[in-house]
Amino acid sequence: PPNHVLNKRGPLLPPNELGLALPSGVKARIIARTGEAVSNSSYIWHPAPDGGATFKLSDGGWIYVSNSEVHSGTGGAGAIEFDHSGKIRTANRILAGTSGNCAGGPTPWGTWLSCEEIERGLVYECDPQGRLSAIPRPALGRFMHEAAAVHYHQGKYTIYLTEDDPEGGLYRFVPEYKTGSQQAIQHAHCRRLPRICSRWACESLLYRACPCRRIRPMKTIPTHLSISRTSRRC
Repeated sequence: PPNHVLNKRGPLLPPNELGLALPSGVKARIIARTGEAVSNSSYIWHPAPDGGATFKLSDGGWIYVSNSEVHSGTGGAGAIEFDHSGKIRTANRILAGTSGNCAGGPTPWGTWLSCEEIERGLVYECDPQGRLSAIPRPALGRFMHEAAAVHYHQGKYTIYLTEDDPEGGLYRFVPEYKTGSQQAIQHAHCRRLPRICSRWACESLLYRACPCRRIRPMKTIPTHLSISRTSRRC
C-alpha cells in the first residue's frame, strides 16, 4: 500500500552482509538457524521453516510463529518470544507430530492456524505461547492445504482456505453463530454441508463431522461448523 510505513523509509540500499536490501534505518539480524538452539532456550530450530506470523503480547513483547514443512510426522510449528526491546526470551515447539506444515494464518482471537500440505491434510489451531495443546480442526476440510485467512464482517467470522494443487479449489468455512456466554464452548457439533450447485461449485464435498473445542472465547462463538468448496472446473 502506498501509505505503508515501509514505503516512507525511502529507496532500498545495496544488499548488506546478510544479502538483504533494506531501506535506510531498517536493521536485520539472524534469530535462528535450522539445527541450532535458539538463544535463551533449548529449542532446536526446526528444518524447512515456512509460513509464519507475529503476535503481540500485553507487555509490549511479541511472538514469532513458524511452520516446519517436513514430512513423516516430523513437521509442526515452533515459536520465538521477544521482549519489548527485541531481545529473545525463549523459544519452544507449539505443534508436533504433523507433516508438511506449509502456510496457514493468524486468527483475530490470537491463535495460529497451521496447515498440512499433504493428501487429506488437516488444519491445526495453535496457541502461539504453547501453553495449550494444538487442536486439529477437521471441519476446515481434509485436503492439501496451503493458506488460511480469517475475515471478520458484521460480527461474524469466515475462513477462506487455499489448496496447493494445480486443480485445487478455494474453500470457504462458514460457521453458524449464537450470541451468548463469554465462556469457551468445549464441544461444538459440526455438520456436513449438503450438495452445492452455484456458479463456481457444482459438486458435493462432505467432510467427516467431529466435536470441536475452542482455545479461547470470543464474543460471538461458532456453534455449528461447515465447509464449502468453490472451483473454476465447473
